[in-house]
Amino acid sequence: LEWARPSQTYGDLLGYRLRYGVKDTPLKELTLQVTSHKITQLERGVEYEFRVAGQNQIGFGQESIKYLLTPEGPPTGPPTNLSHHFQTPDVVCLTWDAPSRAQRNGQIIKYDVQFQKKLDQSTLADRNTTHMKAV
Repeated sequence: LEWARPSQTYGDLLGYRLRYGVKDTPLKELTLQVTSHKITQLERGVEYEFRVAGQNQIGFGQESIKYLLTPEGPPTGPPTNLSHHFQTPDVVCLTWDAPSRAQRNGQIIKYDVQFQKKLDQSTLADRNTTHMKAV
């Protein structure tokens, strides 16, 4: 992340305040003396908010705000909290939660659910769903 020194500081420029994090969540805050900072370990498929303000002897000035949506990637973790219940003796309902946000790497648009009879490796039912439930 890089920014330019403000053109008007109304006194000596003492440094900068950088606030950043996932949009609409509490932001991390750093005080810096330089006009750049490397931020690592960003999550994929997440929108970030970056705010920079200059500081003089009176305090911090107006923040410059930028948003960045990181590129998506394939999920790195499985769905969680898989559970089932029988609606009838031969109909089962499966439900689950999405992978954790850090493992989603973006928006999950589809789940692949495979059903197989126990002891019968030849019969396989494959179902795609956009919901976190399959019957």
